[in-house]
Amino acid sequence: MGAGFDIKRRMILCSGQGITNQLNQVFRNPGTPQYQYAQNNNTFDKIPNAQGNWKDLIIAYLMAGVDVGKEWPAWCAYLELLGTGPQGSPQNIYDIAQTRFTALKGNVGIDTTTRGGGGPVHTTPSTIVSPCPP
Repeated sequence: MGAGFDIKRRMILCSGQGITNQLNQVFRNPGTPQYQYAQNNNTFDKIPNAQGNWKDLIIAYLMAGVDVGKEWPAWCAYLELLGTGPQGSPQNIYDIAQTRFTALKGNVGIDTTTRGGGGPVHTTPSTIVSPCPP
């Protein structure tokens, strides 16, 4: 979620943190104007556990007020890989969506990070850790 992406080589670059920083700015601190906006526009529960759900996640993020600026193409490509790539799965996208929905409903801040090594998304009620491929 916070990774960068080289579109020409379709390669994840885990060193980029711009997207992760923006996600944390919106979702980490309950009570901030950004968090309250996300709460008031929480559509993460509408995302199915089905093929192509990465597109629905992007829409839910936009509805919640997430703006990744110039990293938009990288973010879309990353979420597509997370949901459909060789190690990807619609379950990854669904898990992110359910965690966001539940946290926003419960007024719980969420810390978003990335980790190397690929594999599935790891979530707790207050964290989302997304993989970067090995």
